Parts: sequence; structure tokens; C-alpha cells
Amino acid sequence: MKTYSQIKTPSNVGVRQFSVAVVFLLLSTASFLSGRDPVVGADSLTSKFTSYIGLIPRGEIYVHTDREEYIAGENLWFRLYLFDSQSGRLSSTAGIAYLEILNSDHYPVVQRRIKLDNGLGSGMAVLPDTLSSGTYTLRAYTNSMKNFMPGNCFSKGINVYNALNAWTFRTASPPYPETWVTGADESLSNGKVLAESSVSKSIIANQTIEFSDPGPVGIREKVVLEFQLTAGGDSSGHACDFSISVSPAGSDPAQDFVEYLLYCSASGMADRSTLLSRDYTALKYEAEKDHHFIRGQLLDRSGQGLAAGRYMFLAVPGENAAFQYSLTDNEGWFEFSLPIDERISDIIIQPENPRPDDVIRMEPAFYGRLQESERLPAFLAAKSGSHIVKWGVNYQLRRIFGTDSVLPPRISVLKAREVKRFYGKPEIELFMKDYIELPVMEEVFYELLEGIQLRSRKTGYEITMTDPVYNKPYEKAPVMFVDGVVVNDPSVLASLDPDKVEKIDVIRSRYVVGDYLFFGVVNVITKKGDFSSVVLPDYAVRQPYTIFDPEPEFWSPSYPDQESRHSRIPDLRNTLYWNPSLKPGSDGRFRVEFWSSDYVTDYEINIQGVDSQGEPVSFRTMLRAKE
Repeated sequence: MKTYSQIKTPSNVGVRQFSVAVVFLLLSTASFLSGRDPVVGADSLTSKFTSYIGLIPRGEIYVHTDREEYIAGENLWFRLYLFDSQSGRLSSTAGIAYLEILNSDHYPVVQRRIKLDNGLGSGMAVLPDTLSSGTYTLRAYTNSMKNFMPGNCFSKGINVYNALNAWTFRTASPPYPETWVTGADESLSNGKVLAESSVSKSIIANQTIEFSDPGPVGIREKVVLEFQLTAGGDSSGHACDFSISVSPAGSDPAQDFVEYLLYCSASGMADRSTLLSRDYTALKYEAEKDHHFIRGQLLDRSGQGLAAGRYMFLAVPGENAAFQYSLTDNEGWFEFSLPIDERISDIIIQPENPRPDDVIRMEPAFYGRLQESERLPAFLAAKSGSHIVKWGVNYQLRRIFGTDSVLPPRISVLKAREVKRFYGKPEIELFMKDYIELPVMEEVFYELLEGIQLRSRKTGYEITMTDPVYNKPYEKAPVMFVDGVVVNDPSVLASLDPDKVEKIDVIRSRYVVGDYLFFGVVNVITKKGDFSSVVLPDYAVRQPYTIFDPEPEFWSPSYPDQESRHSRIPDLRNTLYWNPSLKPGSDGRFRVEFWSSDYVTDYEINIQGVDSQGEPVSFRTMLRAKE
């Protein structure tokens, strides 16, 4: 049976923006009518605002979750959409997004980094089973959006229930600071416009969707859902992408994609003082399109930032040295970048010339400043109803029988980028297996490496290198590496066991990377190649680092025969079906198949996404259960 339903979508996102001049004209008129003079003329504000949004591109995020209510310990599945605020189209300006779930104190209980592909990303978060009952805040943002936080990001509440920890709360987030305003709303204080906004608004237009209603379904029956966009353009284009969830009815409905973008979006705001001063230098967080940025601060033990202009090194231990440096600013801040790939990086960060009081403090990748809020009592237990009690029983039985709905992460076409030696082909490449075994590294340098001297002195070891052009020692020692990691003490090289060394790369000439000058390079590569033969000094920081979290796959059982349908293992999924990336077939129709569970209830089908023109689309309907 086919039904024709109405969905809401903007009529033309590309041209749905209000004229900036009209916005400022309205704002100035409001000031005039209030009997107060606007501080700055509309033409001047328009010019500054146009310049601002041209220099500072802004993004919109919407997150579609499989449900709005969860039992503590369950999986939360999500699909993230990143839009450009001005064009209204999916944005490719960011390759990473950040998703957090915050408790009543705005402390993160879940954090995920999501890989974005042309503005789309998805994943799963496990809600800790220790969470108390309450309304938690789910927020999502990109790195560049951190410049305008804490309020300027996607945010919504999700209800979590825990029968063993029934104390409940909800958090009342304060309004945005008085220097900000959202949307195209006017905010006047003493007759002065405090902030301007670049968020696009439009009239909602109707679009028709043809949806094939499968009719009431029973226990462990096959369900086939089909739909097709029948107005507003072709749905078979490559940009057409939808996420779909089928979950029990009864939870509070979330705001649709379209409604959120039109009425609840918090991005696209501009602080008026910044706008008028044209001082955009405070925007320290860059867009992470192809690289992920790591920030930190070099301090002394008293917690003070050290002087500007000190070199910091980042290394990823391995056979091929990938040298990266950063100069600290006046407060000791430094920044490095890592390519966005699937490699799990073991990174080491250290200063060039360490001092006894050096301390490195790394800045978290997630936004650290918390938005002040007021904790309010909540009565979720009274509000929840019988379906939450049933969900809790379903969850406990799934744990007992081990019936989880998670498959291993999908195999992605994105692979780790090949790491090449920053110095290219070395002038000397000494393979230890080609020579007789020598007892100590000092003899290896003396016997096998021309122009390099590793000597023992009363104060310890020293290393010198002879300039091959002028045939005299350099004024500075060569930079020493072990497995691609800089070491400052020559005794580290001397203490290595030659039997554990695979090869030694040497650059005897001066070598320049950026504005950093090497007076020769010596890189000792061990057979393990993981820098495990060296004790890390106190002034260095070493940590495993994953650029983004892997994306697991939602799994649901099938019952193709009588034996499986009569299995005694219960199927009590609280989310019946989830697909974060549904694309149309060659005929332009969308089709999904799944099997119902043992939980007899009505389900809500929630479809969010973008059509082939990049227009956001939202649609909800019901999947009825047999009486």
C-alpha cells in the first residue's frame, strides 16, 4: 500500500538567505522606533558583516540519533551532517567533528572524534552503565567552531534512565551572552544592536514523499520499507544521502533536521565588538580539512608560559623519520598537525633544548571550557511510563544472552598515508648486517661512519660531524634521532646495543626544513623501530593518538527459516533498525529490509538527510504492530 505524506524542506537553500542589508535595515529601524540612535549605520555594519562572513566561514551541524531516550549502558547511534551556514549545502571544510555527551555538571561522560566525508559522518557511543538517570546534553562541533563556543554548536538533550541509580536531574543552560544573538532575530540593549547573525532562514515549503507502508508487523517478521521523493527534484543523484532509525514509539520526538536548522541553530553568530573592530586574530582554532591539529603549552614548573621562539619537536616513532617542529608564541603555545588517516599514532613531543624546569601541557582535542548552567530537579521516573521499564528489562536480557547489535568497524578505503623520510635519501645508509659485529656503538661510529665522531669524555659522550665541504667540524652537533625521535644526549646512542640496530642514516651536509637548520643528521633505526630501546626523558610527552574513532556497524538478526524464528534466544532490541547512510537505487527509490523483534509495540520511522540538490529533508511515520 502506498501513502503520500508531507515532509518539510526549505524551498531553495541556495537562495534562502535573507539579504544582509535588509537584516541590518530592520535592526536599525528597530533602534529608530525605540527612540534611540543606532551606534553604527546600517551600511557600515553591512560592509563589516559581509567582510566578516567572507573571512570567517561558519558551519552548521545537525546530529540524528537513533532515539531520544536510552537505558544506561546502551549504544547510542548517530549520523552527523555538517552544512555551510551561507550556502546551506553540505560542507567539506572539515574532516573531523567532535561529539560529546555532558552530565549535569557539563563534564563529558562520552567523547568521540568522527571522520567526516564531504560533510557526513557517523558512529556509535556506548553510554556508561554507571550513569544516573537524567537529561544529558549531546553536543557536536568542528575545530573551527571552538572559536565561538561554548554556546555556538549543535546541542540537544537526551534522557538516560538507570533503575539502579534513579536520582534524576536536568540542566538548564543559560541564554547566550548578551553580546550574542542567534538567527535573524534582533537583540537590542539600550537601543544598541549587540550582535549580528549569518544564519540563513527561509519559508518552509511542502514536498511530497511516496512511502510504501508495510502494514502491521508481528513477531520476527520481515519488514520492507520503500520510499521515493516525488517533488523537488531527482533523488537518484550521488549527493542524496539519508539516515534512518526505527525505534519504539513513546519517547519525546526530536527536532527534525529542517526545524533545527531554521529555528534552533546556534551557529553563524558574530560578536559585535569583534565585528566592529575587525580583529579576527583571536580565532586560534583552524579548520581541520586534511589535517588534525594538536596544541600544547611549554611551561615551567611554576605553571608560567615560557618565552616565545623556542622550538618544539613532534615525532612519530618508526623506521622513517617524519620531522615536525613548532615555535612557541609569547605564552608558550605551540601547534602541530597530523594527517587525517586511520593510523594509530604514537606521538612524542619535546623541546629542542630542554631546561630543568620544562613542563609540557597538552590541550585536549575536545573543547575544554564548560558552559555554566543551573542544575534543576527532574522527574523522569514519573514521566517515563511503562515503556522505559520495558526497555530496561530488554537491555538486561540482552546483556544476559549476549545479543548485542554491534559489528566490528567497517573496512574503510581510507588508509594510512605512507611516511617518507623527511631528509629523503641519506648520504650514508649503513646496514649493520653488511658488516662484522662490533661490541659497542662507539666502535661502529669510529670504524664504519666517516666524518662522524662519537667519543667518551670525562663529562660524558659527545658527537661531532665534519663539514664535507670545508673539511672542519660544524659549530653545532648534528641532530640525533633514534627511530625518528630526536635525542639530545649522545650517551643514548652510545648505550644502544649494536645487535639491536638495523641501520644508520646519515646526512653530513647542512639540511634545512622550513626555517630550521640541521648541522648534519644521524638517525639510528633499531630492529623494532618503535623507540622502545630508549628511556623517555622527563621533559618529553609520549602518548598513543588516534585521529578519529572507528565506526562500528549496526547489526540486527534475520529469521529466514522456521528454526531461527522459533529460537529460544530472545530478540529484544530497543532500536529495531539503524542505517546511517541510505542511498537510492538506480530507479531513485530507497529500500531497506530488516526483521522485527520479540518486542511487540508500535515503532517510529525517523528519516533525516539531504536530497540530490543538497536540500535537508525530514520525514517521520509509524510502523504499527499487529494487535
